[in-house]
Amino acid sequence: MATMNFEGCMKTVRALPDDLRGRVALVDESIVISEEQKGKIEIINLSTRTSRLGILTIRFVSPGRFDAEYARYASRTGLGDTDIQQMAIDLIARAHAQGASDIHIEDNGTFCKTRFRILGILVDDMELDGDTGRRLIRTIYEHLGSSQDSPTFDVISALDGRIANRDFLPHGVHSVRIHSEPTECINGENGCGTFMPLRLIHDTSGASGTLEERLAKLGFTSSDVTITDRSGRQRTACAQTDIFRRLADRNGMVLISGCTGSGKSTALAHTMEALIQERPGDNFISVEDPPEKPIPGMHQIRVNSKLDQQRSGGASAYTMAIAGTNRCDPDTVMIGEIRYADAAMAAIEVAQSGHAVWATIHASDAFGILTRLEVMLRGHMTDPLRTVCDPTVLSGVEYQRLIARLCPHCRKPLRENRQALRPDRRGRLERCLPPELIYGDSRHDGMFLRNERGCEHCRASGQPGLLRQTVVAEVVAIDPAMLAMLREGDMEGARVHWRDELHGMTYFEHARLLLTQGILDPVTTEDQLSMSIDYDLDRDRQAQKRSPARSGAERWL
Repeated sequence: MATMNFEGCMKTVRALPDDLRGRVALVDESIVISEEQKGKIEIINLSTRTSRLGILTIRFVSPGRFDAEYARYASRTGLGDTDIQQMAIDLIARAHAQGASDIHIEDNGTFCKTRFRILGILVDDMELDGDTGRRLIRTIYEHLGSSQDSPTFDVISALDGRIANRDFLPHGVHSVRIHSEPTECINGENGCGTFMPLRLIHDTSGASGTLEERLAKLGFTSSDVTITDRSGRQRTACAQTDIFRRLADRNGMVLISGCTGSGKSTALAHTMEALIQERPGDNFISVEDPPEKPIPGMHQIRVNSKLDQQRSGGASAYTMAIAGTNRCDPDTVMIGEIRYADAAMAAIEVAQSGHAVWATIHASDAFGILTRLEVMLRGHMTDPLRTVCDPTVLSGVEYQRLIARLCPHCRKPLRENRQALRPDRRGRLERCLPPELIYGDSRHDGMFLRNERGCEHCRASGQPGLLRQTVVAEVVAIDPAMLAMLREGDMEGARVHWRDELHGMTYFEHARLLLTQGILDPVTTEDQLSMSIDYDLDRDRQAQKRSPARSGAERWL
């Protein structure tokens, strides 16, 4: 049996005319071709040439299936100086095929390596010699991407760019966000290396369903849930999708937060798509720098901050675009991200004008959003919290993280594998939850651990034992009593009111709930939260000492 010459096959495919190359994909040891190319002389000749190189099968599929399943494997560039360009395209396609959210390219002087973030965890991809790796970095920035910074890659500068040309991207990826940073590198030229992270921005427009259905698919709870503490006491937490619905029916500002890679932009995009479908008579405007992914029905205002700032005499183009939405007759305004005080103040003005405003912001938890805004606006406002926590401004806050889910086919029961869990981890679980929820009894299966060998269902994910990711979140619809406490700076009192009287659920409680349901693994959960699973218990005890629980009437006084 012939051994496939992969590089030879790739060169043969790349030698096809431009109009054919993108409709031919090399997958494993076969070639897949879109049916509309059948019968062309170049395709007939291709069969003869590739059979000599070890390709034994050529398959034709419908154009729709080719676009959906195989287009990402197609070669879209020619030969010669574009070999590195094709390597870059193949790198992005390979990352997408493995389910990666990010690509890291690291120039260490004598060699470069690439890594993929899959289900929140970094895994090695390949190593290159230093010269090839640096050519790859430069090609991605200068030839595949477009930039608001210098068009020429500069190893000593931090640079940003974006790949939006569909010829360079696999099916299902809308764009790739480029960033590069100079790094200290003893083996690099002049002691300087490069770290280039690439974020793959996926299309969401293929999704469908109501707001509640979309959010449930992301992992938000879709029904009221029972939360049990270590002593066995139980309380009910409201469905997170119901809280989102209440927020969607209000005017004012809703802020979605989380760390980088927490899925906040995806949650925001799904929310906007669902509301646009529900409200065809409304006008939806977004301000993004730049728009990450298309949202059908949304007027997405493109902002080129650096160019427009020069034209506007130094004023922030992003801030001016946010303020300018008031002149666009909006019903709902989406703001890609609030990073600085001027953008926050512009968003507040839009909310005060009676519009619904949805935006993302970086914060440590839901109530940390208000602390972040207070710090951000200090020096720009006399009393930031009184301004933000006004009934005409603040509607709700949400915080989320993404955790990799266990493969349901090969997960291991914790009760049969207790020795696999470190004593300190077992101790933290036992501090939070009753033993029957951890180890199981006649009514409960208990928790499960990851099978790191995986099975046929999960090995292809790149993280054996894990499949997909799910949200752990806290969703807060602000009420008048909470606003009164927040305006007085009683953050802990507001948190207690939310949990005890509004039946809220913290993201730690959400994570523990999913652990008891066998959806998450305790080790992976703590690693991806970067905190112990019982972290919130000490915080809540301290909060109750500083702000003892009061009745609803007392909170109003």
